[in-house]
Amino acid sequence: MLITLLLTACTPDSTLGVDMLTRMDDVRAEVADHREKVDAATTMDEVNQMESDHHEALATMMDDMSSMMSEMMGCGMGDGMMGDMTDADDHMGAMTDEMDGHEDTQTVHTDMADCMTEEDTYSEAMNEHMDAMSADMGEFDQSATCSGSSGGMGMM
Repeated sequence: MLITLLLTACTPDSTLGVDMLTRMDDVRAEVADHREKVDAATTMDEVNQMESDHHEALATMMDDMSSMMSEMMGCGMGDGMMGDMTDADDHMGAMTDEMDGHEDTQTVHTDMADCMTEEDTYSEAMNEHMDAMSADMGEFDQSATCSGSSGGMGMM
């Protein structure tokens, strides 16, 4: 572990882009796991508890990603990369809105069919945002200069 930390700290290239993509994989996994749990639920009471747990877990993940995004935005980058990062940041905001709206919508459903339709819509929207973010940030580490950056350290 110490060798990895030292090598990463001494590497001039940023790993923030890769770290963010890894974080998005974690979000994808959380959304997919949540979808599977809701799919297996038999009552709306079960779903409501799952929604609360999911919202809490995802809010923590989104806070971490927001901190990483702030660090990334502080790096030097060309206009094209800056435009891509601005787009990615917009998608993060939209994901937070989706997350909040999803929990609010699920709490008012009274039947499982409506609940499952909402889950499909939510999962699809979240994955579309993450796909767009991945495309926007795919070249970040090769394009950005992050002197003084932690290079993603401390964000794990």
